[in-house]
Amino acid sequence: MLSTLCHVRETEITDSLARAEKKVEGEFSKEMKRVRGKEGMGPGCRGPERRAGASRAPDR
Repeated sequence: MLSTLCHVRETEITDSLARAEKKVEGEFSKEMKRVRGKEGMGPGCRGPERRAGASRAPDR
């Protein structure tokens, strides 16, 4: 009877860990997509034309 209880509990724990891992991976993936979409956006950001070396009037 104890071995049955241990087996059932082991299965519950394994299932919980698998669900938690899937949730964390999903959240991590969403966060990476969100951050990746913000590359180069912020103070001092240079647009594609600046990165390509196009000339521009100096900032004042």
